[in-house]
Amino acid sequence: MVWGRVIMRVSTEYYVPTTVDYYDEDGELIRVLHYSEYKKFGERTYPTLWQMEPKTEEKAGRQTVIRIESAVFDEEVDEAYFTKRALKRFSK
Repeated sequence: MVWGRVIMRVSTEYYVPTTVDYYDEDGELIRVLHYSEYKKFGERTYPTLWQMEPKTEEKAGRQTVIRIESAVFDEEVDEAYFTKRALKRFSK
């Protein structure tokens, strides 16, 4: 889907997203992504609860929830991880 407009609100305390509004090309609000339950992972504060809420009538009352239990930032990643073969293996 191509978004007509995306509006992101950011915490001025942690400089991380708090809410993202997704609009279609006609300017209708289609879904809202809410971030909450901020926790420290090393030096970085990160939202551990992500809730995507559809705003269309046919999907009213539904939501997708993602919970982040652990995260590692600023760590070296072996370049071999990004080969075509590795990407195929990890995508299954």
